[in-house]
Amino acid sequence: GDNEDGVGVGVGVGVDGDNEDITKECMNLFEGYESKSDDEFSSDSDTDQSHVKVDKLLRGVPFKKDENEIKFFVGQTFANKEVMRDIFREYAVQEGVVLNRIKNDKQRQTYQCNAAGCPWRAHASWMIDKTTFILKTLVDQHECHRVCNNKEAKVKWIASKFDSIVKSNPSLNVKVLADLLLEKFNVSVELKRLYGVKHRVLRQIRSEHEHSFKYLRQYAYTLNQTNPGVAIHMRVQKPVSVFHRLFLSFEAQKLGFLDGCRPFIGLDGCHLKGPCGGILLSAVALDANSGLFPLAVCICEKETKYSWLWFLNHLKMYLQFPSDRHLCFMSDRQKGLIKALSKHFPTASKRYCARHIYANFRGSYCGDSFKKLFWKASRSTNVFDFKAALNDIGEIHPGAKEWLSKIEPRLWSRFAFDAVIRCDHVTNNMTEAFNSLLGTHRSETYLQLLEFIRRMLIRKFQERKDECDAWRTVLPPRVHAKILKHSKASRQMTIISAGDQEYEILGQDGTFAVKLKQYNCGCGSWQISGIPCPHAMAAISHNCGKESLRDMVPRYVHQSLTKSAYMQTYKGMIHPVPDQKMWPEIVADEVLPPPIHVQPGRPKMQRKRESGEKSKGGRTGTVVCTYCNKAGHNKRTCKEKKEATKSSGSSPTRPRRKKSMITPETSSSQPTSTVQSQVHSQHPPSTAEASSSQPTRTKKTKKQHQTPAGGYQNPSQSQPQSQLTD
Repeated sequence: GDNEDGVGVGVGVGVDGDNEDITKECMNLFEGYESKSDDEFSSDSDTDQSHVKVDKLLRGVPFKKDENEIKFFVGQTFANKEVMRDIFREYAVQEGVVLNRIKNDKQRQTYQCNAAGCPWRAHASWMIDKTTFILKTLVDQHECHRVCNNKEAKVKWIASKFDSIVKSNPSLNVKVLADLLLEKFNVSVELKRLYGVKHRVLRQIRSEHEHSFKYLRQYAYTLNQTNPGVAIHMRVQKPVSVFHRLFLSFEAQKLGFLDGCRPFIGLDGCHLKGPCGGILLSAVALDANSGLFPLAVCICEKETKYSWLWFLNHLKMYLQFPSDRHLCFMSDRQKGLIKALSKHFPTASKRYCARHIYANFRGSYCGDSFKKLFWKASRSTNVFDFKAALNDIGEIHPGAKEWLSKIEPRLWSRFAFDAVIRCDHVTNNMTEAFNSLLGTHRSETYLQLLEFIRRMLIRKFQERKDECDAWRTVLPPRVHAKILKHSKASRQMTIISAGDQEYEILGQDGTFAVKLKQYNCGCGSWQISGIPCPHAMAAISHNCGKESLRDMVPRYVHQSLTKSAYMQTYKGMIHPVPDQKMWPEIVADEVLPPPIHVQPGRPKMQRKRESGEKSKGGRTGTVVCTYCNKAGHNKRTCKEKKEATKSSGSSPTRPRRKKSMITPETSSSQPTSTVQSQVHSQHPPSTAEASSSQPTRTKKTKKQHQTPAGGYQNPSQSQPQSQLTD
C-alpha cells in the first residue's frame, strides 16, 4: 500500500499513456487562458511561484462523467471520500461487477474485483489538503462474468435514481421500479429491497413537508412586500405555533371580480394528498368568456362548518362586496357550508349543484326516464316547462315528484334563478375543473402548492390579456359562438311584428313573445343567461333594418359578457416573487406541522364515487354460467338451476366426492360397504336398500362412533347429551 502511494506522488506527465490527455489539457491553458479564481497564475516576475502553480495544476484532473459512462484513469481526483465511494458504486452497477474494498480508511481507498482471478484493481489516496482523493494505481481490465443481481445497488443508491418518480406517484407499485431498474441499469434486485427504497423516499417526502412549514411566515412577509394589497392570513394553534389554516387572495383577483366578473361564486373543497393531509377550500368565479377565475383559496384541517366560517369570513372582509349589489353562491348541499353562507352572506342568493342533487335522487329513483326528466326540469327556463317535467316524473312514480318538491326550485332550476346574476349554470363544475387543474400538485408541500397557484395566475392573467387583444369581435369567443348557434336556429321561426319592438315568434318549441326594449323573451332564457335566445335573435334580425346584424347584436348582450368586461377582469397584475433563499428573515415563532392523523385500515387507492358515476374501468369479457354453460349470467342467477330446484325439491348441484371412512369393527370383520347418494331422486332409498350389498359411504366427522350390527344405532348411545348450565 505504501508503495502504491509512493508511485503516485509524481503522477502527471509520462506515468501512463492515459495521462497524455492531462498534458494536453494543461497546455491548452497557455493557448487560450481565461482568468479564474481557482487557477490564477502569478506575475511573470515571480517565476518560482508560477512554477509551483503549474506543478499543482499537473497533479490531477477532476473527475467528469463522460456521456453517462464512467471511465477511470490515473490522475483523476475526487472531491472527497464519500463522492469517490458513490462513483465507484455506480461504476460497479454500470459494469455488472462486485467490488471489494481492500483498504478503507480516511487516507486510502483500494478497490478490487470480487471475482476470482480478475486483475481489475484501483487505488487512491488523499492529497495535501487531506480531503481530495487522487487515483494513483489502476488496472482497468475485467476478466470475469458479469452479474445481474448486484449487491452494490443498495437502497440508498436506488432511491437516488428513482426518488423523483416515487415522489410524483407515492402509490407506485414496487414492481414498476423493478422493471425500470432492469431496463435502465440492467440490475435486478429482490422486492424487499425495493420496498425499502419506497419507504426511504416516502420518509424523505414527509421530512420535506414538515420542514417546509417553517418558511410560511417568510413567504407571507415576502408576498406582502412584492404584492401590495394581498390578503394572506395564517392561523396557528398556541402555545407551540402549530399550523391550522391559511387564506390567500391577491388584489388583482379581488379587483378583477368586482369590476369585470358576474357576481357568481362557486365554492368547493378538495383533499390534499401529502403526508400532512388537509383540505383546499376554493372560491371560483367566471369571466365574460366563461373561463375559470380563481378568487381565493384556503388550506385548512378539514371541511367542516368552522373551517367554512373562517374562510368565508376572510373572503367577506377582503372583498367588501357592496351591499346594494346582488351576489350568488353555488355549492353542494353540505350542511356546514350552508350554515356558514347564511351567517356571512345572508342576503346572497344560493344554488345547489344539480349533479349532487341528482346523485342523491338516483339513489332512490334510478333509470333513464328519471334522469332525462330530472335534467329537463333543472334546465327549464320557464315555470311551465318545469311543471310539465315534474308532472311527468310524478306519473312514473309519485314519490319521486314528492322528493324533488321538497327542494325549492330557486336552488336547482333555471327558471327560478335570480335573473340579475346573468348566469344559467346548474352545476358546480367550475370548482371541480379548478381542482383538476391542481393535479399532482395536491401531493406537494403547502408552500409548493401555493406557489403553483400563484404562478398559474400570473400566466393566465397575461395570456388572457394577449388573447383579448387578438379578438376580432366585441364579444368574447364563447359568447359569439352561442350567438351564431342561436342565429342559425332562428331561421326556422315565423316572425310576427306587433310594433314598438315587440314580436310574436312561432317555432317548433312553441310560441313566445319577445320584447326587445325590455330584453325579455317568454321562454326565459334571455333574462337568465344574458345572451339573446333563438327567439330573440329572430326578432333582432327583423328589427335591425339597414344596420348590420353584426353591429346590432352586441347591444342586446349583457354588459358583463362583453370584451370590455373581460379586459376589466384581467387589468390587474400579480407581481413575481424572488427565490426562496432571498426571502428576508423573520423573527417569530417557527410554525410547526399539524399532527398527522393516520386513518385505520389500508390506504384507499381510489376515491368514493357518487351514485351513478361511471367507474374508472371494469372487467372485460362475458360471464359464463358453470351450471348450464350458457353466457350472460352466473350460477347464482341461473333460471335452469332454479327450475330444477323447484321440480326436485332439493339442491341440483352435483355432489362432491367424499373420502370413505372405515370404522375399526368393519375393517376387522368385513369390507366396508357404501351407498351412492341419490341426489336427483325424488324419494329417498328404503332401509333395506341402504343395508344391501352395495358399499356404504359414511360422512367424515371429527369423532367416529361405532355402529352396532343391524345398522341401528341408539341416539342416546351415539352422542353424549349436552349439559345446560345457568
